[in-house]
Amino acid sequence: MPVAHNLQSQGYIVIVPDITIYPIGKIAEMVTDIQLCIYWAHTHIRSFRGDPSQIYLMGHGAGSILSALTVIHDVCATLNVLPPNNTNVNIPLWDNNIRKTGSPRVHGLILFSGVYDITYYYAYLYQRGLEQVHALPRVMGNKSDAFLQCSPAYLLNYALNNVHNREQLKMLLPRKVVLFHGDQDTFNPVTTTHNFYSLLNSAGIPSVKLNIYDHVKHISPKIDLIVPTRPLCVKILKDIKECCKGHGGVVVGSQLKEKRDEKEMTNQDKTKTRNSRRRMSQVRH
Repeated sequence: MPVAHNLQSQGYIVIVPDITIYPIGKIAEMVTDIQLCIYWAHTHIRSFRGDPSQIYLMGHGAGSILSALTVIHDVCATLNVLPPNNTNVNIPLWDNNIRKTGSPRVHGLILFSGVYDITYYYAYLYQRGLEQVHALPRVMGNKSDAFLQCSPAYLLNYALNNVHNREQLKMLLPRKVVLFHGDQDTFNPVTTTHNFYSLLNSAGIPSVKLNIYDHVKHISPKIDLIVPTRPLCVKILKDIKECCKGHGGVVVGSQLKEKRDEKEMTNQDKTKTRNSRRRMSQVRH
């Protein structure tokens, strides 16, 4: 847990949940895990001298998607502005016993290298010949309608267009959001981060910040956060401190193990995948 230790040394209380990963878990199980972790933090964090009103979710890559989806879906469900769903993917609601007292609120989101529009990302994977080898489509229902239900950007946009009282939406959403993305990320393109940032601003969140780092790849933030002396780590820690300033933050780090996140996707990926399919076809014949 080098990243957690680094954050802890900066004065944060850090919780690292164990997420049920694919193929054992799909999106419903993963969201449930995050919900349980938020509830546990909200209930027990005082025992560690933490403030339950200052809980931040932090995630990288798939962890960013999962963090944003868990929080935004809960807000939409609370306000009864979830979009129609005729798919086999059902994002779980909070346990009824928890909902009676109100699901615990998350004060902020700290998201690295995320994808917030799954439909767009699937098209990106398809263009590169990777839609059959990447696990994310199967985790999220493997159909376009299901991808929408798993897209934080789609849920928030639907809520903005259908909620009766935007002030209520604003009050239920996190108070602070900071988005990080590298401009050299070929694994998760930066486009959806820009679009998600615009939606968050439209929702009236008091503090929304977008940090696009020059010459930074997909995995770089997670790797560099291990070493406190690296320039990127120093910059990220400064930006996190700015997000959490004035309070001792409780950071819940939701990181999923992505099979390919240790290698950046390159233009060779598409060629390799297509060639592999041709070889398989030749063997069959």
